Amino acid sequence: MKKLILILILIVPVLTFCQEEIKKKEHKLDPFPKLKFDFLNKNYIIIPTKIKQGEFYQIEIDSINLNQYLVQIESKDTTYSTGLKFPTFGTLDLSSLESFTENLSLKTIEGIQQDKMKGEKFKEFIKTLTIENTVIKTIKDVKNDYNMELDNLKTINIKIDDKKYDYMTYRICRQTNENCDNYKLNIIEDLKVYSSIRIDLKVQSSQMKKYKMLLHDFINQGSIQKFLKETDNVELKKELIKISEEISKLSDKVNEAIALVSPDNIEKQLKLALNLYEKNEYVSLPIQFNGEEAHLKIKFIPKDTSANLQPYTLPIIKFPVRKTYWSVGASMYYAGFENQRISHETIQEFGTDTINKYKILKETDLNGETGVAVLLRGGKKFTNSFFGWHGSAGTGLSLGEDSKPRMLLGGGISYGQKHSFALDFGFIGGFVKNVSSNIDYSKEYIEKPDVFINKFQTKMFLSIGYVFRI
Repeated sequence: MKKLILILILIVPVLTFCQEEIKKKEHKLDPFPKLKFDFLNKNYIIIPTKIKQGEFYQIEIDSINLNQYLVQIESKDTTYSTGLKFPTFGTLDLSSLESFTENLSLKTIEGIQQDKMKGEKFKEFIKTLTIENTVIKTIKDVKNDYNMELDNLKTINIKIDDKKYDYMTYRICRQTNENCDNYKLNIIEDLKVYSSIRIDLKVQSSQMKKYKMLLHDFINQGSIQKFLKETDNVELKKELIKISEEISKLSDKVNEAIALVSPDNIEKQLKLALNLYEKNEYVSLPIQFNGEEAHLKIKFIPKDTSANLQPYTLPIIKFPVRKTYWSVGASMYYAGFENQRISHETIQEFGTDTINKYKILKETDLNGETGVAVLLRGGKKFTNSFFGWHGSAGTGLSLGEDSKPRMLLGGGISYGQKHSFALDFGFIGGFVKNVSSNIDYSKEYIEKPDVFINKFQTKMFLSIGYVFRI
């Protein structure tokens, strides 16, 4: 029995040390415990039960489209007054630009002779005919160039619209959980397309500047100015003014297209498309469980208010209190130890102050002992109850005439949650005082004799103490 007590004395500190080491290792466990909720079914929620104060956990939301909903943990209010806008390149409106139709033709000498040679010199008519045909030819050439550039701009605009459609389709697929296998983005190829579009637009912009300058120089020639002032050439003058205005409009549209596919707009388009979620799952960062209970409030807020999506809010979620518990706490115990007692009688010679002899007197034995103990408890709470049961082991110290170390092993019940009272009972072991069997109570001793010997006893104990759940 002595060996058992010694073994228990050694085991208790080891168990306490191991418990602390296990707690340290648990903080490093991966993956963390998860609170799980299925957003699609909405008919169950999984709450971790084996989580201790100071440990970390995560929130996992399955079957949720994160392109539609913002997951907000805690109870902070967030208001979205406008819908979530997806960046685009804008729209290039070319409806105001129309292709020119051919309505002019060069005039021949025969026609001039019929219309204008009456009463005029032939040379003057030849000169006038040459200028008029030059104006007509210039108008025709400029119109052809204008129509060609307008067709080029329309082609480029179609390419931009195609890319806008691809990104719009990709976004809608991600937001509606539709199959997007046929609409996967190829960023490298898209960048090449945008680069080609920008190069074509810059070349076209240079061409438009060239056309504007050539037409301006042509109109400002002295002979052309003189020709256009004549009343017979009003229609040609109107044609030149109109084509000049249309070239300016087309040039402005080219510059507008260059602004639409600016590097900043391309970057926004690509980055926000890449940031769309592909998985219908939300996993929070680790959250530390610091209280006796975890209170969570989870909101699901539509990112786009124009989508007519219903917002949801999970009510406050409380983590259940763990049934198992560990505790190290103090207790007061009573045990049935029996300590023998004696007293000494001094014998003096008559007429002197010197003590010459001692005599041993038997006293009433001391039955029962109180003391304090530190107990390690491990147990489990009953379902939906403040009561629990546990096993206990620890060391103690008697409180009496002589303090003696004690070893306790047993079990008990507790009442409470985080802070509890505990009632323990079991076996207690330790040394007690016994009078040596060699002592003669009738004998007188010259010196005060040492009559006690230590005897190991095991008894039953009953204790009441305090439990703080770990």
